[in-house]
Amino acid sequence: MSLNSTQSLPMNLPRDICREIAAAVRESDRATFRTKTEAEWILETWTLKSISLTCRMWREEPIPILWSELFLCYDDQLQTSFNDFDYDVSKTWSTMISKRYTKYLKRLVISFYVWGRDLLIPFGRIVRDVNNILSLSPGLQHLRFRCAAEAKPLISHLTSLYFSSLRALDIESNVTLETEEASAIGRFLLKHPKLEELRIETDSEFHWDTLRKDNPLPKVELFDGNFAHLALLGSAKRLSTVKSQLSAPSYSEEIDQLAFVSELALLSNPFPNVTVLKLHPWPTVHLDSKTLEALDRSFPALEHIEGLELKQPFVDFMASDEIDHLAFLPRLRTLSTSESFDWIGVAEAGIQIPSLDELEQAFSALRRIFPVFRTAELKWRASIEDETEWTTIRVSFEENGEDIACYKETTYSHCPEHNTVEEYHLTAGKYLPNSPSPVRQIYTVVDAEPVEMNL
Repeated sequence: MSLNSTQSLPMNLPRDICREIAAAVRESDRATFRTKTEAEWILETWTLKSISLTCRMWREEPIPILWSELFLCYDDQLQTSFNDFDYDVSKTWSTMISKRYTKYLKRLVISFYVWGRDLLIPFGRIVRDVNNILSLSPGLQHLRFRCAAEAKPLISHLTSLYFSSLRALDIESNVTLETEEASAIGRFLLKHPKLEELRIETDSEFHWDTLRKDNPLPKVELFDGNFAHLALLGSAKRLSTVKSQLSAPSYSEEIDQLAFVSELALLSNPFPNVTVLKLHPWPTVHLDSKTLEALDRSFPALEHIEGLELKQPFVDFMASDEIDHLAFLPRLRTLSTSESFDWIGVAEAGIQIPSLDELEQAFSALRRIFPVFRTAELKWRASIEDETEWTTIRVSFEENGEDIACYKETTYSHCPEHNTVEEYHLTAGKYLPNSPSPVRQIYTVVDAEPVEMNL
C-alpha cells in the first residue's frame, strides 16, 4: 500500500476489516521479521501513520499494529547526529509509557554499532530508556539484539528479565564478552525453554556446553551459531535447521578440516531431525570420508547441505574408488555452494582450482554415495581485473537415478550480450544453447519459506 492510496480509504468499514488492513501493512511473520531492515520498518510505520490520519476509527484501529514492532538502531557510520537518535528513543519511551503502548510490543530490534573507537558517545539515557521498554514489554515474542561496547550494560538488565511469550531470539555482540556476561546470557536461555528459534554470535571464554545438563531449549527448531554455541543443546528433537561454523577457525585448510570433525564430535549427538545444514562460507571444509562420517554421526537425517568447499580435494575424493564403499547420509538430496576467487590472487598463491568439467564429473558421482541424491548447484564467481564472470552449474538426477540434466549459465559483468544458458546433451557430448526449465522446489526449511536451488 502506497502512502497516496491511504487518502482514498473508505471511512465506514467494520473495525475488524480496518485491523486486517493495518496488519497487512505490517509484515510480521517470523521469517519476514528475521531479515526486516530498519528502512522497511520505517516505510511500514509511515504508511500506518498515514492511515491513522484519515478519521477517528482509522486512528484507533492501527495503534496495536503500529506499536507491535519497534526498531531502535544506531550506527555511527550511517547516522550523523547521535543527539537526534537520543531524542527519538526518549520520545518513543515517553509515548509508550504515557499511552500504555508497551502492552502491544511483540517484536523489538535493538542495534547499536559504534565503529569509531575514539568517539565518546553518552549512551547513558538511551540505555536507561531501553531498559524501561524491556521491563514493561511482557508480550515480547521476537527480540533482535546487537550490542556495541557502550551498550553492554543492557546485557545485564536484559538477562535479568523473563518474557513468557518469547519464541525467537537473535543476540549478537561485536565486542568480546566477559565470562560472567556470557554466562548471564546462558542463564537467560535457561529461563526461556519455549524458544523456537535462536541466533547467537558472541566471543567469550564461557563454555556453553556446561548448560547442556539442564537440557535448554527443548523446543528449538532453528539454530544459528558456531559449534561451541551449538554444544549447549542437549535433547533437541524439534531442531530441523542448523546454520553453523567453526568456533575457532585457524584459516589453515588442513587444521580446519580436522577441527570440523573434532568440534562435531563434541556435540550432543545425534540431532536426529536436522534436515538442513548451512555452513558459513569461510572458512570452509570439503567432503571426504571423515567429514561425511562426522556429519552422519551428528545429523543423520540431512537432506540439504549448503556451504561445503568444492575445490580440488573434493574433486579428487569424488574421483576415487573409496566413495563406492561409503554409506553415509542416506537421505541427502541437495548440495549447494558458492565459490568466489580472483584469478590473479589464486595464481600468486599457487592454489589449485579444479576446472568446471572436473566439478561436473564430481557432481555426477554424488549419486554413488547418496542413493536419493537429486540436485547439486555451484555458483562460481571468477574475477580478472575489472571483469567478473559468474558461472552457475546445476546437475539434476531424475527419479530413476540414471538420467541427468545438466545446465550451465554464464554471465559477464561488462559484456552482458555474451551471457549464455546451455544444456549438456549426452548424445552430442557437449553443451548446447538451451534455457533450463523452471527448477522444482526441492525442500523447505523450518520457517516455511520455499527454498529453491538458486540460493
